[in-house]
Amino acid sequence: MEFRSPRTPGSPIALLVGFPYNVGWSYRTVQTAKVSNMSQPFLISAIVTSVLAALLVIPSASASLDAVPTTPIPEPVATAIVEAREAGKLVFLDFYAEWCGPCKILEAKVIPEPGVQQALEGFIFLRVDIDEHPAARERFDVVGMPTLLVLNTKGEELFRQVGLIDPRDLAENLGEISRTGRK
Repeated sequence: MEFRSPRTPGSPIALLVGFPYNVGWSYRTVQTAKVSNMSQPFLISAIVTSVLAALLVIPSASASLDAVPTTPIPEPVATAIVEAREAGKLVFLDFYAEWCGPCKILEAKVIPEPGVQQALEGFIFLRVDIDEHPAARERFDVVGMPTLLVLNTKGEELFRQVGLIDPRDLAENLGEISRTGRK
């Protein structure tokens, strides 16, 4: 099965938003055409067609949203996962870009904090430049930065933070994930 994000056309969200729009458009078209004897059958056929389309497409789109991405884990993340498996740790990824202002703040003010450094001892820490590793950016659906991820040794996502985070909050989240294996 192919992995789709909720933003993918054809996803349940797109259909649920589009269905009322299509029915409303059909109704307005009938009203402006002022074809009274054809209005009701036209509107009914538009509604039935929209419902049938939704019933046929939503189950397959929903199944694909629950699917696990099947693309292989790209480098350098794959190597970090192998290291984590050997060390009995989790993987902490920091997706960044050189041109990203918040990424620089995270690197200078959040990551160096003693509480965060102590929490990171239970992780293999890897910074991933999205411009140098676009396959990793795509595989982990990084759309904003900085994006912080925690992965288990199977490459499954346990934690995601997009944007800046307070050092205490990050340390608490990492500590909890380290103890329990989940947030």
